Amino acid sequence: MKPKQLGLLLVATLTVAYNQAFAAMEDYAYQANLSGPKQALQRVELPIDILLAVTRADLGDVAVFDVTGKQLPSWVRKVPIEISQKQIELPFYVFSMYLQRHSKTLTIREQNQRQDQLSESTTTETIPINRARQDYIIELPDKEDGIEIESIALLWAHQPADQLLQLKVEVGTDLDNWHTLHRSKSLTNQNSDKEEWRTIGGIPKGQKYLRLESLKSIRSFELQKVVGTYNLKMAERQLWHRLETPQTVPKQEGFLAFDMPSAVKARELKLIPGESQTLIRGNLFASKNDFDHKRLIRTDLQQHNITGSDIKPSQPVEIPREDYAHWWFEPKQALPTPPVVEISFPVYEVLFLGTDNGPFTLAWGNYESDAPANALIGILSSEQQHQQTQGELVQLRAVKIAGGESRLSPEAELPWLKWLLWLLLIGAVVGTGKMAISLYRDMNA
Repeated sequence: MKPKQLGLLLVATLTVAYNQAFAAMEDYAYQANLSGPKQALQRVELPIDILLAVTRADLGDVAVFDVTGKQLPSWVRKVPIEISQKQIELPFYVFSMYLQRHSKTLTIREQNQRQDQLSESTTTETIPINRARQDYIIELPDKEDGIEIESIALLWAHQPADQLLQLKVEVGTDLDNWHTLHRSKSLTNQNSDKEEWRTIGGIPKGQKYLRLESLKSIRSFELQKVVGTYNLKMAERQLWHRLETPQTVPKQEGFLAFDMPSAVKARELKLIPGESQTLIRGNLFASKNDFDHKRLIRTDLQQHNITGSDIKPSQPVEIPREDYAHWWFEPKQALPTPPVVEISFPVYEVLFLGTDNGPFTLAWGNYESDAPANALIGILSSEQQHQQTQGELVQLRAVKIAGGESRLSPEAELPWLKWLLWLLLIGAVVGTGKMAISLYRDMNA
């Protein structure tokens, strides 16, 4: 390649990279103004219409601009699951443990007098001296969905009171199997302002009992109250979207076909019978390419819309990790009406750093976009990154056309380079043929 051609190619590459790095609002298909207070950190939740119009599964073609058209630092993420804490007073039981420490030998002398005769008997006996110790077993509540234990706080009295309380802490799923959690856990109730001095944490999941055993240096230990702190995870929010009615395909007899409508991966799928109070059964297939390469997702899938106090609702089908674009349902009975297909998406939000140049505009839909930079992550602390309500929630106003639908997919270009190569190849074949014919004639002459 000539130096001049190499230079032109380099300039073109740098120009494309510059345009992608500094995309303008017109490079996106749609836009909408954001309404909200002028706060530094703001967030906006993405409705289902935006999820259906983006071109990237990682939402890299979603951006926020200020009034001057400058793109703001942002972070596209799933809305964190909301976690609340609750405290429960836990029951506990005390058991006395007698430890054999020392033994003492006693001699008993007994005198008896009979008919003016005095007799004496001596008995020697070894008596063990036992030390009583109070062990406590705390009963943890049964595991519930979405509930995880964070820690337990103790209220107690011990002697010597001015000494640290040292406990051996064990956990178990039953009374016969125990595992040591802390060989020597130091606690004190001298300072009431420091809760961690009276708290035991790091309790594994799925445990039913907690056993506390005071160590040798403690003369007495009396447990008075136990309070457990639990994290309650709320159900994850989802956005449900109803697809177009599944259609029969002539070459796929007995199957109902439907496609995924978004580049963003859906999470769950429901098949709702077309008629009320109905149960449908069948096999569910999916494919990345075509019908001949389909894979079986669920066999003998049952879905219903029957209501009743003793009827459990149908459970959605979890969509596999693979990006299956085409789906088919093969019912096991004739269906007068095709079923309704609904899919769910996680709730996504965009956190962005506002400036004084408002109002701000959200833009989305750009096939030239790269993976999201998420530049805001480096600014937030680790605690802020996991907070569900981090940032002021703002709302989307009316949606407007920016660059239009042409920004959702590249225009079909004429394959002029391929045609040129074919013409050159044909010309070379014709030229070679003419040379062969001319050489053949010269040889005959």
